[in-house]
Amino acid sequence: MNKFFYIIAFILFVSIFNTKSIAETKRDCSMYSTKNFVGLIDKINCKRGKTVKKRNKIKKFSDLNPLKTKNDEIKTDINVTQADCDTYTSKTLVGLVRKIKCKKEK
Repeated sequence: MNKFFYIIAFILFVSIFNTKSIAETKRDCSMYSTKNFVGLIDKINCKRGKTVKKRNKIKKFSDLNPLKTKNDEIKTDINVTQADCDTYTSKTLVGLVRKIKCKKEK
């Protein structure tokens, strides 16, 4: 009887001072709309516990242009940030090609 009392007391002591949470927290998936297909997929992924991709809204019509190349956007960023051709390294093939193109443009 004495061992039984100690076992019950130990179980109560451990259960009262346990710092772990037993309840499972659920994610709030009500922010995703089900009016369109993309919102429905996002809501299903949220309920499954998967990560949901952030979608960028199109701000202007030129973003939809299929003939516009992404290289034009990259070129303008490179020209603005890097004015010197010596910043490119010749250790890699990509760096070497960029260095040659930069020298041809100047």
